[in-house]
Amino acid sequence: MILPPTSLAAVAAVALAACGGETVEPIPIPFGLLASRTGDLAAYGADIHRGALLAISEINDAGGIRGRLLSLVMEDDGTTAVGARTAYSALLTERVVAVVGPGFSGGAFAIANALRSGHTLTISGSTTAPDLGQLDDDGYFFRTVPSDVVQGQVLADLIKEKGVQNLCIVHRDDPYGNGLAAALSDRLTDGTRTIVPTGYPITSTPSDAVLEACQPLVSAPQRGIVFVTFEGDGSVLMSRAITRGWRVSADSSVFLVDGNKASRLYMALPDQAAFEGALGTAPTGPEPESPAGQRLAAFRGRFETKYQRPAGVHTETNYDAVYLAAIALAAAGEDATQEEVRDAMAKTRSGRMLEAGDWSKISTEIAIEGTVDYLGASGDVDLDPTSGELTPPYYIGVWQLGRMGTITEKNTVVVGGATQ
Repeated sequence: MILPPTSLAAVAAVALAACGGETVEPIPIPFGLLASRTGDLAAYGADIHRGALLAISEINDAGGIRGRLLSLVMEDDGTTAVGARTAYSALLTERVVAVVGPGFSGGAFAIANALRSGHTLTISGSTTAPDLGQLDDDGYFFRTVPSDVVQGQVLADLIKEKGVQNLCIVHRDDPYGNGLAAALSDRLTDGTRTIVPTGYPITSTPSDAVLEACQPLVSAPQRGIVFVTFEGDGSVLMSRAITRGWRVSADSSVFLVDGNKASRLYMALPDQAAFEGALGTAPTGPEPESPAGQRLAAFRGRFETKYQRPAGVHTETNYDAVYLAAIALAAAGEDATQEEVRDAMAKTRSGRMLEAGDWSKISTEIAIEGTVDYLGASGDVDLDPTSGELTPPYYIGVWQLGRMGTITEKNTVVVGGATQ
């Protein structure tokens, strides 16, 4: 493996040598994106890519970092652990100075060794497995989304509100699925409910046997089923669940999560009406009526103007990841080592409060004070410099499935902390 240069100046030296030492325009700073452009999260990866490009373009339009523009180097993790390792290694070979990604929790665990050896700041906006907070990464991994312990809390409360007493949890057998299923079970286990978890391997198309464990509950009173899936595997399992009798009714509830928040999934089901009224949860940004919510609305407006489509799940959190990495690079300085860039993440959460989208003010403030309190599109986005974890407040959106696969945002639940 070819490791990245130890400073931004080293990146420039490599390129200058390649040009024979001639005087050239300042070369772009290579900035990595590790996302799922194929596999079960391909559709999400496309919007994450768009969000990262929007952040890069805003930074470049405002002069870049000390007059040097950013160039985005994108690698596809394929929504597999092997793909994540290969793609991350390719980004290090490209000598990127920071990476946004990977796009899923299993990918983050897969690159742990490379995080320690590659010494490259890596920030994910979509990895939510609870155990990532203890990842052995030598301090190089951060994430702008809360642990699924938070989503599990909100989803469990929804299940309680619906009065479900017999629950089947269908989940991926991977860090994301296992973590969210465990968080749900912990919150719901009180001796009054029957909870049946059924995990399935992610290395092949889920078999019909996955749903066998749920079958004793399909006729039980006050029953419910939760799908902790991605889009591709979710489509298979939900179609089979419908044929087995699972649907939304007065005595039966269906619950969904961020990994399967995609209208096209439900439009392709054999009976689109079966899950109409299902409730889901997903990490999101602040409630619209708050000042922080206005930042989110402004980001979504800029995104839709640029791409003529609404921003998808985790788009704003990955957009914020680009800004945070850029702030750390600018605060660390031109001759900073990769270790100093990592440590400069502490400089993204103190000083003058400045908002997402205004790189001109952010870079000016860094040049003067060396630090800035970044207020992101997805919230305050204060990351603990030691653990790499997002600190509260956290925002979990509640959504509902309607006719023809339409998704309606119902409300935002704020967990912990106070909003800006």
